Amino acid sequence: MPIGIAVPLVSVIVAIAGWLVLALIENHKTDKEDLEKTAGVLRRIDLGVRDLKELKRAATFLELQGLGKLVKEVERDVDQYTGDLQSRLESVAELLRRYVEAAAPAVDDVRAAHLSASHRGDVPAELTVEFLVARCEEQALLRPHLESAVAAAEMRIRRLRRLRLWN
Repeated sequence: MPIGIAVPLVSVIVAIAGWLVLALIENHKTDKEDLEKTAGVLRRIDLGVRDLKELKRAATFLELQGLGKLVKEVERDVDQYTGDLQSRLESVAELLRRYVEAAAPAVDDVRAAHLSASHRGDVPAELTVEFLVARCEEQALLRPHLESAVAAAEMRIRRLRRLRLWN
């Protein structure tokens, strides 16, 4: 191959290789930032659930608002990933949604509804003692599953971080 052709060809190959390396480095930085953001969301969910667990009673609508806002963040993160991490985040999103939907009425509201009603049938269904107890049970059943799902997703993120350190 004549030198006149080889020099420009080598220059083009080196330029393309450099561009590919820079693109991979930038992609790696973006992936790392996305993983960090997702890990932060999972951390906030974990801490929120731990705080509610300390209440020793069912969490109310107001107390679950913070976790309710995180449902959309997890759903957004589900769309960012594929494979195992995506399925783990889907589990977190589903369990978190169900946990938030299991919000209980405040005990004071239930008490007030019963005291102001002249007949038991006058109490709205969502303010009955039975409804309150059902929500307590539902939250108690969902909480360990949600905690496990969050831990599994966090573990997967830790593994991905380690793998990406070597890539």
